[in-house]
Amino acid sequence: MTGIDLLRDLSAAGINVTAAGDRLHVVAPTGMLTADIRRTLTENKLALLAQLAAEDGLRAHLHALAAGAGIPAGVVCALSGGTLAGMLGTPDDTLVILLDYYHRTMIVRGELPAIADATLAGAIIDVATPGAVGKLAMPGAAGGDP
Repeated sequence: MTGIDLLRDLSAAGINVTAAGDRLHVVAPTGMLTADIRRTLTENKLALLAQLAAEDGLRAHLHALAAGAGIPAGVVCALSGGTLAGMLGTPDDTLVILLDYYHRTMIVRGELPAIADATLAGAIIDVATPGAVGKLAMPGAAGGDP
């Protein structure tokens, strides 16, 4: 089992694993951290630390991409480790599209306030050209896909 797979499985079970220097910090619901899971964590510690370091590097990169695209930092902060693991190796242009998607989803769910000018990273309306439709129109919106 790879570090990515293990982190995904643990996350699905409600177990959160983070790195604290050269140690693993594990937060789990009561009763979830069984002897088997503890042994698995111990046996895979180096792979988990490497995976978590890669995800931290990706998270920092995503913050830079989000800032450049006008996407709030809260979108990146809300991404789970499993989501980050799935994004490793993804080209930057695709990462920006994914961040925009997560941003829109969070607005619809009420997890983030909508941006006052409705540009959503410039994807819906090019504010330099009022009324112009951007390359990523919101589905169901005027000018967007049904």
